[in-house]
This record gives sequence, C-alpha cells and structure tokens, in this order.
Amino acid sequence: MNWMSAGLIAAAVFLAIRPDPGHRLELIVGDVRGAPARGSLPASLLRIAARKQKANEARKRAIEALATLAADLSAGMPQQQALISSGEGVWPAASGAVRFDGDIAAALRQDAVRMPLLAPLAACWSVSEQQGGGLAISVARMAEQARIAEDIRVQLSAQLAGPRATARILMLLPAFGIAMGMLMGVNPLGWLLGTLPGIACLLAGIALAGLGYWWTSRIVSRVEMLL
Repeated sequence: MNWMSAGLIAAAVFLAIRPDPGHRLELIVGDVRGAPARGSLPASLLRIAARKQKANEARKRAIEALATLAADLSAGMPQQQALISSGEGVWPAASGAVRFDGDIAAALRQDAVRMPLLAPLAACWSVSEQQGGGLAISVARMAEQARIAEDIRVQLSAQLAGPRATARILMLLPAFGIAMGMLMGVNPLGWLLGTLPGIACLLAGIALAGLGYWWTSRIVSRVEMLL
C-alpha cells in the first residue's frame, strides 16, 4: 500500500500547489491570443484565458485613450479631432459618428456597451454638446478614476488567489488523511470501499468536499464579477 499512499500524496500536493491556469498557459504557449487548443490544456481553458487577457488589455487601452483624450483637450485640440486621434480603436462607433456627422454621444453609449468604463464619457459628451461646457477636466478625472479602479481590480484579483488555493487544499485534505493512514499501516481504503458504513462515509465526504469547493468558488466568482 506504500506506493498507493505515495501516489495519493504526490497527486494531492500537485493539485494544491499548482499555479494559476492562466500562468501555466503563458509558460506553455506564450501569448494565448489566437492560439489553437493543443497540449494537455483543454480548449475551454485556452478560450477562457484568452478572453480574460483580451478583456484586461482592452481595459488598459481604454484607460490610456481616456488619458490621451484629456491631454489633447487640455492642449486645445477640437473635441472631435481629439476623439479620433486619441482612441479610434477604443471607441470605433464614436469615431465613425465623427467622420459621418452622426450622434457622437449616442455612438459613445454604443461603445460603452462593449466597454462599460466609457459610459461616463458618453454622458459628459452629451452635456458638453447641450451646454457647451469643456470636456478636458471631466475626462481627466474620469481617466484618473478609471486608473484607480483598475489598480484595485488587479490587487483584488491577486488576493483571490489565496481563497482559491485554500479551497483546493481543504478539498484534498481527506486524501492526505487516507495516505497518512496507509503509511501508518492502517487500511482505510479497505474499510471505505469494503463496508457499507465506509461507503456511506466516503460518499458523504465526497459530497461535502464538493459542496465546500463549489461554495468557495461561488463566493470567489461573485467577487470577480464586481471587478
């Protein structure tokens, strides 16, 4: 039984200390954008990691575009020209509205559906068109708030790695207990798999461990939805 207990311990340690899947993905395939599903990672993991990285990069580009727009407006550049030069790829609908004399505020609201942090820019632009107020100060504050929010989001994402690791370790503790029992000469697997009370305890333990992992993952997922 020693080989079985050693295998259980090795598997439990690997699952408990394995790095974040996104980090493993970067080490294996590098930039995941457009990378095909290959190797030992499932295609779903590739898609999730690529989507997450793409969303992070899009947020960073939007924040940089807001900061550039604020600087251009402060320098005296016309609003429409500044909007195109600062982030044509970030707000494509608004850039198209500028080129074809469309409703820029409505186009910015359309861009905000894809990138929610642009919603305040649409509101400020609408007020500026109606009342003639300057955009430079509002956009500068908007860019600063967006940068602060992004820093908080990154910090929270890093702190969530702890709860995830804790959930994995708690789920794998029974495997450590079984392995330790085998090392001490006891046969817990024989009792768990060979008797009715043992089977009942095994099923109950698996159910409770799965429920605990699901509950912890749900809490973490809810926090991630707020980021």
